[in-house]
Amino acid sequence: MNSGRFIRLLVLLAAAAATAGGAAPLLHAEASQEAGSESTSSPPSGAQVAQSSQDQQEPEVELFPERHRVGNTVFIFNDVFDFSGVVNDLFVWGWLPTISGEISDNAFLGGSKVDLTADASIGGDLFIFAQTASIEGQIVGDVYGFANELRVAEGAVVGGAIYGASAIAILDGNIGGPVNFSSGSVMINGTVRGDVWIECGELTLGPNAVIEGDLRYESARPATIDPGARVLGDTRHDVPQDDDEEAAAAGSGWFSARNLLWNGWWLLSSFIVGAVALAIGGETARRPAACLAEQPALGLGFGFVVAVVFPAAAILAMILLVTIPLGVLALALYLAAGYLARLVAAQTVGDWLLRTVRTGVEPSAYASLALGLVLFYVLTQIPYVGFLIWLAALVGGLGGIFLATRSGKGDAVAGGPQPATIP
Repeated sequence: MNSGRFIRLLVLLAAAAATAGGAAPLLHAEASQEAGSESTSSPPSGAQVAQSSQDQQEPEVELFPERHRVGNTVFIFNDVFDFSGVVNDLFVWGWLPTISGEISDNAFLGGSKVDLTADASIGGDLFIFAQTASIEGQIVGDVYGFANELRVAEGAVVGGAIYGASAIAILDGNIGGPVNFSSGSVMINGTVRGDVWIECGELTLGPNAVIEGDLRYESARPATIDPGARVLGDTRHDVPQDDDEEAAAAGSGWFSARNLLWNGWWLLSSFIVGAVALAIGGETARRPAACLAEQPALGLGFGFVVAVVFPAAAILAMILLVTIPLGVLALALYLAAGYLARLVAAQTVGDWLLRTVRTGVEPSAYASLALGLVLFYVLTQIPYVGFLIWLAALVGGLGGIFLATRSGKGDAVAGGPQPATIP
């Protein structure tokens, strides 16, 4: 991304935050029902006419039942939808989003199952975060993918490189740049016009696989290579050092004294910071977790945007000499918010678990925090999947903080924390 693009994304985020306060309901599917009921009801009132006049005075910001448009960039935070429009940049967070439109610049897609159909085209880069991600369209730039299962289908075209991590990666399409990936299982049955560097549990090259550059992979076992597969460059296989049984016996495993001491200190320090924040901040400190519990999809959506745009804007500010102090301050605030975001996510999940186990009993915020931190630590130790869980906690926590600051007086959480409902 160039500096102009960074500036545009920062302005778009600021505009979205400024306009979302009174129009947040339009970011949900219920808004389409409200819009339908208004269209079939009585003629518009004076207030509605005045609102219409106000919208005409600000044409750069348009609100739709299922999407929020700022300029030529669209933000969509919804459950199940199919986007087939034409936009410049697209930010999506949903349960089952399907993208079949034309994005002239970059696309930031997140959800449980994200489908980029054969009709979709992206003129810039694709950033995708999902449990299952399927790419069938054309992408001019690079792909940054983080998913449980990432699939580049046959017929799909990626003009640039592919970077990321997943549990399962299936690359059947045409990839123009290098592939630098970490995965449990990798299947290549397409064309890669650059080098392939992979850390994996197992690697398979199918009969249609063509790697025009070098193949270097780190795995405990040799790759399964079909006789029809072709590697035009050099092939190198490295065996991970962590698989050495003597090293594990010497104390390099999860339960070595060194790791137990370090992880115990991390858990204790995180709990102390969170507990102090809860004790000093009171309801204000509890508000982010409550907001995230009440609006998880919206929180993840806003957190996704903040996680992507804010550090980019801070780095840009440090590049411009005049705004170096502002950039350093913004980056420091982002790092602090990122640390607190994990605590917010941990408290949200811990509160939900305690309410599920002990129905009708108001859980302690401190107990919720402790349980959530332990669970967060255990889950992040899972190979390949652990990073995705860490990323989800960061995005969700940032979204909760954003919603709490945007809610002002905390209307969404009046009366204290609400029961956590995680779909």
